[in-house]
Amino acid sequence: MFDRSKEYKQYDDIIELVSRRHSSTNNKQPGDPVIAVERIIDAVLHEGFYGNVKQIPLRIVLGSDAVAIIRSKCEAMIRELYQFEALAATTNFPDARVEEYR
Repeated sequence: MFDRSKEYKQYDDIIELVSRRHSSTNNKQPGDPVIAVERIIDAVLHEGFYGNVKQIPLRIVLGSDAVAIIRSKCEAMIRELYQFEALAATTNFPDARVEEYR
């Protein structure tokens, strides 16, 4: 570990935890970081996989694990949106036309 001043000692536990996690997962992840960098460069240069794509997506998802995580988060967000949709509408002006903003 690197040397830290006394004022940062309160972070030692979390630094150790992150360091252990990194050591135990490095090179064991499902995705290949080298291929991920190649995909990023392809997107920036509009080549390779992205050569025939009209518009590069705002978020480039790299790795099947990332797809699963993002899908799960989006599904949870949609469920929450349905749950609180009526509440959200209570803040509208009485004559608001929501269709104009879709």
